[in-house]
Amino acid sequence: MPVSPYFQDTEFGSQEASLVEDMVIEAIQVTGRNAYYIPRESATGAIDHLFGEDNLSKFSNAFLIEVYVDRVEGFDGQGELLSKFGLQLNNQMDLVMSIRRFKDATDYQYERPREGDLIYLDLKPGLFEIKYVEDKSDFYQLGKLYTYKLRVELFRYGNETIDTGVEPIDDIEANVGYKLAFTMGTGTGNYQAGELVYQGPAFATATGVAEVASWDHPSKILNVINIAGDFVANTNIVGVLSAASYSLTSYDDLTDQNSGMNANRTIQDEANSTIDFSESNPFSESTP
Repeated sequence: MPVSPYFQDTEFGSQEASLVEDMVIEAIQVTGRNAYYIPRESATGAIDHLFGEDNLSKFSNAFLIEVYVDRVEGFDGQGELLSKFGLQLNNQMDLVMSIRRFKDATDYQYERPREGDLIYLDLKPGLFEIKYVEDKSDFYQLGKLYTYKLRVELFRYGNETIDTGVEPIDDIEANVGYKLAFTMGTGTGNYQAGELVYQGPAFATATGVAEVASWDHPSKILNVINIAGDFVANTNIVGVLSAASYSLTSYDDLTDQNSGMNANRTIQDEANSTIDFSESNPFSESTP
């Protein structure tokens, strides 16, 4: 006997579907955690359409939304691996997010969460990249979908600009990004954390630009991140907002202040003892 045409779930009214959706949202809000959805943006507009990626990304918005952690015993994935590339953390987990709440929280700017966007949770570590979005995890109860299921993985920071206005998120960039210490000489003023500094006659024609991570006036040490261009000694570095201006005395571009395990100096010293960089073609046995 065929299924009765009078009791199909798609025939129920929208009120029943809305009731189920309200219950799903309430369940996530009661048992879930607060999170931030952080959409990925192009910093240059030069998107590689073949691989679907941008060579330089930025994150400038964060939308507060609640999520349910699907597995509370611990992270999935391969965990911590020690490979030839160093220690890798491959922590993964699944998050459940309400479709309606996502659109409300983002003011309908996005059709759905996107692979490559970030999720921030108050876990350690707390920044995760969306690897896959399952938008049909249920079977259309009462003819409607209610949730997204996100597979997320620990985010590997790659010198992207993170400036969302949410302090715990923005601090990640300053704590794990490539950071150099500039030793400054004579000058005036005090640089401000988060402002841009530059070398050159004007900001528009600057030869080097960076963002201030911190400034210690007694020691005259300026820590900078998001470095673009070249900085040279005996030239003033000017703050865009503070107008502070000090002469750069010295810095070591092989010493990352946020990494105590990098071997940049060792690699450079080994290369200098192996290769004669003064030759125009050091790999050829013939005369250049």
